[in-house]
Amino acid sequence: MSANGAVGFWNTKELSQTYANNNRDFFRPTTDKVLQLAEELVDRSTAKNILDLASGTGNPAIRLALAFPDCHVHATDLAPAMLKLLDVTVADLKINNISSSVADAQDLAFAGNASYDAITFSLGLQLLKDTAKCLSECARVLKPGGALIISVPGPISKTDGARTTKEVHDRVVPNDPWMDINAMGTGDALKTAAEKAGFQQLCAAEVNNPITGSMDQMKAISIRGLLSAGLKTEDEQRKKHHGPDAKSCYAEADKVLEELLRQNGWLQAGGLIHLPSNVAIVLSAVKPMS
Repeated sequence: MSANGAVGFWNTKELSQTYANNNRDFFRPTTDKVLQLAEELVDRSTAKNILDLASGTGNPAIRLALAFPDCHVHATDLAPAMLKLLDVTVADLKINNISSSVADAQDLAFAGNASYDAITFSLGLQLLKDTAKCLSECARVLKPGGALIISVPGPISKTDGARTTKEVHDRVVPNDPWMDINAMGTGDALKTAAEKAGFQQLCAAEVNNPITGSMDQMKAISIRGLLSAGLKTEDEQRKKHHGPDAKSCYAEADKVLEELLRQNGWLQAGGLIHLPSNVAIVLSAVKPMS
């Protein structure tokens, strides 16, 4: 799930490990839907190559490789730290039909025209600067009749994690531009973008991903993840104007996050956090035969 300016905070050992530890569980319902659609749309008798974009630490690429043992799965991501953990898992599981490489989803120059039977792209399109270019590239490298399966975060009103993170952003670093990760999952934005790229047979579904985790996990993805760039800049400015003993904006963000979680009743006994609504939009589409 990494792309462009977002790659910086994903490409760290700490966050990559946090993501590896939690992503398979946090977003399992969405991954299950992606696998279900792949099973329905990919012809096992003829399919040979599947491309997974923004693979992160291997979700859903590894499950795709296991589900389609006669296909080669090419896992790609902009963050080498993520792919390193993917490779470790692949080696541990002794999977021999998957490979990985660093690649930008907006520039699939490594792939020839009509070279893949299916493309999956889980929870990463929303991070790109040029979604139209990415979808155009997907259309180019897919074989006619090939399937495209994409998931993105749903509307912010239905994603507790993103909405809470934005509230922290607005209170602690309001002048830093907000990366709207929910834009593609709002209304018909995703379907419209795929249609403009020439895809047909578009079908979108909402999938909820209730999340239960620790405060440290939430802070790692929210505070030291999505807000990392803005908080770093703000922290540097505070130290510049008020000296090394200036109040840490990281500590302030942590405090605001905990306050919001308590207000919403999401902080449970024992320190666990339960976010009941984290909707993803999962879109399937097909490249026309001609």
